[in-house]
Amino acid sequence: MLDGDAVFVPDGDAVFVPDDIPRRGVFALWGTGSGTGKVEFVFARGADGLRKRVVTASFLSVAEALPELLSIEPNATGPAGSAVRPTLGVWAAAATAGVGLVARGRLLPTVGPGGMDAWRIGPLEMRRTSPGCASSLPAARRPRTPWRSLARGRCGSALPKR
Repeated sequence: MLDGDAVFVPDGDAVFVPDDIPRRGVFALWGTGSGTGKVEFVFARGADGLRKRVVTASFLSVAEALPELLSIEPNATGPAGSAVRPTLGVWAAAATAGVGLVARGRLLPTVGPGGMDAWRIGPLEMRRTSPGCASSLPAARRPRTPWRSLARGRCGSALPKR
């Protein structure tokens, strides 16, 4: 594990923290009050405002998080009887879709920024793709205001940072 205390807790939230080298990206598990790492988020505030918040988190590599994400039923209840958090439901759906793309041979080698080896998805068949990933997100999690603000160049740190 990346964090000595990182345990996949299905009643917290999760966010993917990218890295310049894609395979070094990690999942930050937060919202349970545990963890030794810090993640900075940018949230929408009102119609045009943004606010930053630093939270404690535990970090897991994709290899460590993938089996756990694949075991989550997005509409199931968590260990405390509460519903699975929307962020985990979305990442569970993304993990399932990603494994499906790999199984269909749609993961192709490429070269990323800086000349590092990476992977890309393609070619996609339109009839087999889902009719819109954003529509599967809960209304409160849809990327509306922050991305609109980014398009106007108001915030350069909308992605989470470690």
